[in-house]
Amino acid sequence: MGMMRLWPVDSLRKVFPDDVPPPGAGAAVEILAARGAVESAQFAIRTDADSRELDVRIAPPELAGRKERLADLQWRRVEFVPVRRPAWFLDPSQRLRAAPSFFPDPLVGREAFDELYRLAPWTRECAPFVLGNVTVPIWLTLRVPEDAEPGSYLGSVEVRTRGVSKRLPLRVEVSPARLPSERTLKLAEWLHPMNIADAAGVEPWSEEHWELLSAWGRNLTVHRANVLMTRLTELLAFQRDGGGRLRADFSRFDRWVETFERTGTIGFIEGSWLAGFRREPDNAYVLADFVVRRADGSAEKVGGLPVESPRARRFLKEMLRLLVDHLEAKGWLSIYYQHLSDEPNDTMAAAYRIVSDTVKEFAPELPRLDATAATKSLAGTVTIWCPLSSEAEKHSRFFRERQALGEEVWHYTCCGPGGKYPNRFISQPLLAVRVLHWFNFTAGLTGYLHWGLDAWRGGTQATAFCDTECTTAYGFSHLPPGDTHVIYPSPGGAPFDSIRHEMVLEGVQDYELLRILGAARPEAAMRLAKAVVPSLSRYERDPARFRRARRRLLTMVADVQGSLRSHSK
Repeated sequence: MGMMRLWPVDSLRKVFPDDVPPPGAGAAVEILAARGAVESAQFAIRTDADSRELDVRIAPPELAGRKERLADLQWRRVEFVPVRRPAWFLDPSQRLRAAPSFFPDPLVGREAFDELYRLAPWTRECAPFVLGNVTVPIWLTLRVPEDAEPGSYLGSVEVRTRGVSKRLPLRVEVSPARLPSERTLKLAEWLHPMNIADAAGVEPWSEEHWELLSAWGRNLTVHRANVLMTRLTELLAFQRDGGGRLRADFSRFDRWVETFERTGTIGFIEGSWLAGFRREPDNAYVLADFVVRRADGSAEKVGGLPVESPRARRFLKEMLRLLVDHLEAKGWLSIYYQHLSDEPNDTMAAAYRIVSDTVKEFAPELPRLDATAATKSLAGTVTIWCPLSSEAEKHSRFFRERQALGEEVWHYTCCGPGGKYPNRFISQPLLAVRVLHWFNFTAGLTGYLHWGLDAWRGGTQATAFCDTECTTAYGFSHLPPGDTHVIYPSPGGAPFDSIRHEMVLEGVQDYELLRILGAARPEAAMRLAKAVVPSLSRYERDPARFRRARRRLLTMVADVQGSLRSHSK
């Protein structure tokens, strides 16, 4: 018989392969949950020898003296991925450890582990699931019903390996606070359908591909995403009839929207960019890569035409009117946003205004949304601003003025911000991911956008696990670790979550609870949120202090909801 150590770890902490039980490690896995919420917990295992066997058994927590139990509870192993270099522009306080190193991130179940590594029968005895003297984190995910009885529930987790069995108590405190299923924060995580097809080795837009897209849509919905990137150049087909009039085939577009409506992801439809910036030779915006088939079958390439050119204007006028009419006929016009071009800055503002004015002229019904890298120079060009998080804070007065004019303001993270700012990089603390949505509340922002849901490069499933710092499209620089993806593809193309993506979900849940509190007690809600995010670069880094703030949040929300129920009687 071997030796095994088992200890609880706060799910806001990353567990590394060389971690050992800290002094004063708790005796039980503990969860504080709102009703209707998804909550995480974590514990760690360390054995003194390799083993193929790892059996985790969960006794569902039960309410003392009652038949109530919390049965929707799953476990997954936290796998490690390589980080060759840390995000160099991060402040050292934001780097959990030096690189190169292995960091915890993907979540895989027991069967998924074998699938991931494609173990042949003859490898089973020499390919252990648990390595000796390597700490393995186990992640628990609890889904609490909205109608769960508040109170203290007690269960356990038991781990068996190599003839050794150990148990940890599992204590769940269900708060009277209730998290509504309604998703008010607009959460956009860009889905790249071709990456999913490539990773699974299936033909794009085949039935197998559509089935996988449905699985990814369900994952997005579980994580409360509700704004779907919809790539017009991939989903729309154009042709000119014998009279030269533009026609559009919306069949793939419609199936796309209807697929994600069924999975509950939509929400809102986020139409992709109409143009891109060309620095040379003319600092102009040119049409995206739309292709039009002529009546004789030949291709009329409109992509690359300057937006202000007569041919481009004709195409946009026809195309946008077809799009608006179709959206209206399908009942989707009120939930559609249109991107113009990504990240316009001050030097691009004059040319960007031409694109915006063109869209306003031909399709005034469409709200215009973009990730923006400027402020006053873009006034009047967008109806939904989406600055980098740090810029949203730096220019908060300007953005409040835009909101007063009826415009919306979101924020986004991408390769930045760096320094001491929170982001979603693998090498950062998990709290950096979660507090982004507390910032949504403190800054009065109504949405969050991230480009890298599944943007691993290379087209294979292995790329996502082996290269967390994928090179840019230009091939000459590496992105910060994990910026490209917070979901990993299984060998069959289905989504494997990450611990970072779980923090996105839990941060958005926090936002919704803050919003409930803010509607009744705005000053108290803001004081509490500011205690966690006094400023974006000084966010709370200590999990224990964060847990105390969140407990206060649940207590206050429960009081507010209890008062509302009393007054309604």
